[in-house]
Amino acid sequence: MTEMKRPGRGLDTAARGICRSANMEPNMDFSTREAFAVREFCARYGICRQTFYDEVKRGRIKAKKLGKKTVILRSDAEKWAASLPELRAGGREQAST
Repeated sequence: MTEMKRPGRGLDTAARGICRSANMEPNMDFSTREAFAVREFCARYGICRQTFYDEVKRGRIKAKKLGKKTVILRSDAEKWAASLPELRAGGREQAST
């Protein structure tokens, strides 16, 4: 299958695998926060927005709505991080049992 490009435009950042949001807020203080906005969650855990929304779609991250804003509770963020698979010495993921 060939990739379609719009005239005069390259691939978007998600298609190129570039995650800009993970580095946007390097000096945030998360120590006292009980909830995070998507941008803050992505900066804290070093993932891009597309990865975040993929994880929500798969049911791995619980997100809540506060009006128009999407928030992630600290407890849900910590559960998600703890559920990530271990990295084996060979560099491949090991599925959790």
